[in-house]
Amino acid sequence: MIKPISILGSTGSIGTQTLDIVSQYPDRFRVVGLVAGNNLKLLAEQIYQFKPEIVAISDQNKLADLKTAIAGFAHQPQLLAGQDGIVEVARYGDAQTVVTGIVGYAGLLPTIAAIEAGKDIALANKETLIAGAPVVLPLVKKHGVKILPADSEHSAIFQCLQGVPEGGLRRIILTASGGSFRDLPVEKLASVTVADALKHPNWSMGKKITIDSATLMNKGLEVIEAHYLFGVDYDHIDIVIHPQSIIHSLIEVQDTSVLAQLGWADMRLPILYTLSYPERIYTDWKPLNLVEVGNLTFKEPDHQKYPCMKLAYAAGRAGGTMTGVLNAANEQAVALFLEEKIGFLDIPKLIEYTCDRHQNDHQQNPTLEDIINADTWARKEVLSASQLIGKQQFIPVTSTPETVKKNSYKDLYNEGIEKAKTQDYQGAIQAFNQLLKDFPTAIDCYISRGLVRAMMGDHQGAIDDYTQAIRNDLRNAKAFFNRGVSRRKIMDNKGAISDFNMAISFDASYGIAYYHRSRAYKAFGNNKQAIGDVNIAIDLLLKQGDTETYQQALKHLDDLMEYQQLFPHSY
Repeated sequence: MIKPISILGSTGSIGTQTLDIVSQYPDRFRVVGLVAGNNLKLLAEQIYQFKPEIVAISDQNKLADLKTAIAGFAHQPQLLAGQDGIVEVARYGDAQTVVTGIVGYAGLLPTIAAIEAGKDIALANKETLIAGAPVVLPLVKKHGVKILPADSEHSAIFQCLQGVPEGGLRRIILTASGGSFRDLPVEKLASVTVADALKHPNWSMGKKITIDSATLMNKGLEVIEAHYLFGVDYDHIDIVIHPQSIIHSLIEVQDTSVLAQLGWADMRLPILYTLSYPERIYTDWKPLNLVEVGNLTFKEPDHQKYPCMKLAYAAGRAGGTMTGVLNAANEQAVALFLEEKIGFLDIPKLIEYTCDRHQNDHQQNPTLEDIINADTWARKEVLSASQLIGKQQFIPVTSTPETVKKNSYKDLYNEGIEKAKTQDYQGAIQAFNQLLKDFPTAIDCYISRGLVRAMMGDHQGAIDDYTQAIRNDLRNAKAFFNRGVSRRKIMDNKGAISDFNMAISFDASYGIAYYHRSRAYKAFGNNKQAIGDVNIAIDLLLKQGDTETYQQALKHLDDLMEYQQLFPHSY
């Protein structure tokens, strides 16, 4: 029996490989609908070869050109364009399965349309679940359709789970190639180019997913997707670097047995399984030869090198709209990097900044409208924040406006500092307020006013000042550090750790930041991480001559070691 399918993203990597399968097995599959982006020439060739009933192109302006390109064909499909056209193809006709190969958030609405039309989903668009799971999963249950993963990692997990009884799954282990920079020292990442990032060592993929692989955000997103697909909590989903990309992922079952799916780095295999499931179709593809492979190696991912992983875990645990904001921020940041408007290391910084800004507006049980609004907001936030990257927003003293009269910026700033030293906090605040009326982007002034407010016990006011400083300079380690300290004061240890992470990412020798992060981890009960951080802090503080904090760190380490002796099983 021939299975009818539609393909969203037919000219991309997933789409072309799906059509390669269709051409190889014409007695098993036929094409009902195609959706493409901007590759008019390839789309016309696909229409000629596969004769779909309906076709949509995302760019409205290219519809007339498409009509012209296929005018001489004997077969003339229905042609549509734009988002409405894509949605129509997704739900059209007798297609049993829709392959969702559209890159990014753009695949969400068409996937929802296909589900509501009762079609199974061959899911190659991970963003559908990452952004839309609170809406998508109830629809899947309501309409009784299946979501079958078409990416290599989740297909591997899905294949390993066949025959495992309910409740038998204990842990998921996602393998990662390590991306384009897996062998590059972390200190060299600041100078890498777009061309460097697009040179993936194992896989042939689109630009966006290749950059995600280089940052390891792809693996972070896969962690979230695995959580939604297989119902495993985040503490039981791990990532391991496997450079050979032969083991595509593993599962651990309750008796500690580990099952793995192996194969060459060929996306056609997981795509074929989604189309043929539960059958296994014979192929003439090259079989795996373990002797030819030789070695299979593994290592723990470097979180300093790949900060996007922690961002994804944090967003996943937050749930709701936060995962959609993470995804949107990543998509926009990657687009800016591909346009060479930001550096490679700016990608995680913009993502973390945007997720942090979303905390006050986070919706735990969002509607589709909430998800769409959060996505739109996050993209705008990244674009806005990207304009500040690397810019120092200080106004030179030589441009002091007349409203400051006899006092220069420096004089009035120093007046505020002196008043703070004598505990005239109100006088200090007044001096900084006057300065900020005339110099609204003065970063040091925001930080100093924040410090004074913290001395007065107004930690929320201090956080607001540090946040304003960060908006004016996204690389300001001092602002992130001080905001982290104030967050600890209001018991927001999660936010504090996030801020200390940023401060340390900008200044790896920030000894006092390691010390305060250690205390935040201790408050969280993560004593192992706390001990690691305080040991780094002690070494740095001694070298830097900060004897006061050094003594505090030594005392903190003694307390941690005493706790470890009393409660060894907590480590």
